[in-house]
Amino acid sequence: ASPPPSPPPAVVTARAGPQADRPAHSVPQLRTAAQPKAHAPPAGVPPAARQYFRAPRFELSKFCRSLGAILCGLAVWVGLWDLIDYDIIPALFDACHDDRLPSLGCLLVKLVLGILGAGGLFATRSLYGDTQVKSAQFSRFE
Repeated sequence: ASPPPSPPPAVVTARAGPQADRPAHSVPQLRTAAQPKAHAPPAGVPPAARQYFRAPRFELSKFCRSLGAILCGLAVWVGLWDLIDYDIIPALFDACHDDRLPSLGCLLVKLVLGILGAGGLFATRSLYGDTQVKSAQFSRFE
């Protein structure tokens, strides 16, 4: 009688040593050369280029929506700045009326307002919090 055939190389058949008392489902399965890796990069892309992020495919509708949101945000910001600069500040300070521009008094008013704002950010800790932010733990994003 001939000896029984040997098992394929990708199958673990016996366990010895400290792994002998572990259940069969916890035995690591070996991967053959024909099986692809779980995190293989797309074809034609070097592995380092796509290590942490695989960009989604381009969608025109999402691009237009995000561009519209950015432009709306910019329009609100510019409109708010114009409201403050052309209406509120001249109504509060005589040095900043349109007939007196450019004036040293208006420059001084805006400089003092900028210093007050910076002091407020520092005093209330709204720019930087009291606690130090811990460094981020990076991991593969998929």
